[in-house]
Amino acid sequence: MMVRDATTISEIGAILVRDAANALREIGEGFIRDGDSLETFFSPGGAMTLDYPPDAYGAGASNSEIGVTTTAITVTVTGGRAPYTYLWALTGGPDPSWIITAPNAKTTAFRRFEMAPGDNFNTTVTCTVTDASGQSVETDPIAVTVENFGGLGGLLP
Repeated sequence: MMVRDATTISEIGAILVRDAANALREIGEGFIRDGDSLETFFSPGGAMTLDYPPDAYGAGASNSEIGVTTTAITVTVTGGRAPYTYLWALTGGPDPSWIITAPNAKTTAFRRFEMAPGDNFNTTVTCTVTDASGQSVETDPIAVTVENFGGLGGLLP
C-alpha cells in the first residue's frame, strides 16, 4: 500500500486484508516505515475505560403499593472504537419485580414494582460496553436502591 498523505487516513475506521482463505480480516494497527522507525497511522482506539456513578436511587411516598424508578445513570466511554453497544444486567439476583428501563442504551434507570409502604429494596447492576472492534469492558457492580416512604399521613398499620 502506498500512502501519500498520512493525515487523510487518520480517520479510517478499520483496515481489512484478505487472508489465505480469501476471507476479510481486520488488522489491529497500521504503520508507515520512516527510515529505521515505524510511525502508527491507524490504531483501533486503544483500551476502553468507563466512567459511571457508583449508585442509583429512587423514592416514592404512597400508602398503597407502587412502583419506584431511580434517577437515570449514564456510562461514558473513553478509548476503543465507536460505535459502542451497551448491555445492562441485574447482578443482584433474579427478581421479576425489577426492570431495566433501557437495557441496551448508554443511559438507563431501574424500576422496582410491588413496593408496599415502608419497603426498601436493593440490588446491583452492571453494564457491559462493546466497541466496534469487539473489545468489551464491564462496570463494577453499581448499587441500586428504591424506597416507598409511605403517604403523607405516615405508614398504614
